[in-house]
Amino acid sequence: MRILPVIALVACSPDLGPPTCEGGGAPLVEVGDGGQTAFVAFGDGATIPTRNTPAQADLELWTSGLVTTAGITAVVRIAADGGPTEDSLATLTFVCADTGNGWTNVLAALPASAVSGSSLSIDVTLTDSVGTTASTSIEGIQE
Repeated sequence: MRILPVIALVACSPDLGPPTCEGGGAPLVEVGDGGQTAFVAFGDGATIPTRNTPAQADLELWTSGLVTTAGITAVVRIAADGGPTEDSLATLTFVCADTGNGWTNVLAALPASAVSGSSLSIDVTLTDSVGTTASTSIEGIQE
């Protein structure tokens, strides 16, 4: 298991909103891109962006129903072409809009077998400080 690097974006834009929120609604996590204000969830078959040729998947996480006034534990599990998984674990800080939805950007480790064009299975599980959990799974193609 690797530690999941987190890109700190709170100070990058004045429209990102406050760094914490109280949650509300059904627990949900989505994986996608577009930034906090223009987030679009990936559908199955989406092209998954990578960094560091291509050691990491560049993912954005969007949540609702989770308390982000404290860190959220994240587990990101990625398999390439049906092979063994690479697991990443981290405590994340989310930024929150007035609507109570949290957002962050993460770099998750890819399996050593992953190459451009690989089929990726991505599972994300988030647990907040009060024990509420949200999970999602997507299938994509590595950039």
